[in-house]
Amino acid sequence: MAESDSASVKCTYKITYQPDSTNIGSKNTESAFLLIGKTLSLYQYENKIKLDSAIDNNIRNNIQETKISNYPKANFWYRIYKKSSENQVTTIDYIGTKEYAYTETMPLFVWNISSESKNINGYNCRRATTSYAGRVWEAWYTTEIPFSEGPHKFSGLPGLILEIKDVKGYYEFKMSDITFKQNSLINFSNAGISYTTRNDFRKNKDNYEKNYVSIRIAQGGAIYGDEKTMRKIVSDNYNKRNNPIELK
Repeated sequence: MAESDSASVKCTYKITYQPDSTNIGSKNTESAFLLIGKTLSLYQYENKIKLDSAIDNNIRNNIQETKISNYPKANFWYRIYKKSSENQVTTIDYIGTKEYAYTETMPLFVWNISSESKNINGYNCRRATTSYAGRVWEAWYTTEIPFSEGPHKFSGLPGLILEIKDVKGYYEFKMSDITFKQNSLINFSNAGISYTTRNDFRKNKDNYEKNYVSIRIAQGGAIYGDEKTMRKIVSDNYNKRNNPIELK
């Protein structure tokens, strides 16, 4: 199945996040894009786009790239499509190098809208709060941009979300730029993608990241180094990624 839409709006968000809840020094920033069309929107991270472009360029030009450090570092590989015509949110993400997709039914959020207001980048905004996947979120949205959209999976407010953060300060999204009258295409295709459920995906991805070395050995794959050392590295990295955006 494939479908496409023409994006009329492109929003750029700056994301500040803390992957290790025990270490404030692990805070990092990335940028992501939200393309909004009439019936379809796409949210994806800039570094993953750059990574895909670099790999495609090497393939087209028959460049044998072996150093992973030479590629852009992408910490978020998933992309999210919202289909307003079908009230669906589809997340496409990876376990290893294999792509999986799962679909959720909108609305995902029950919003509490307050009378509080403030100005953000020249737009009059209202405050709203919601709970989702183990976190409480505070959003600022504007009806002056009449799209019921936002970063990640967030949607359902009577206007575009310009800022949203979880109340503990681990994740924060701030719109840094917006461009209207876009002609960018939003293409959705599930070719080569395995469909699953959100719960099964989360369970299987967690198992893969926790037991990566054992899984690679069982599959006959290379582990690039001493097995004991690699197990220690994988375990340490797993323990440092204890604070995903969706806790439940």
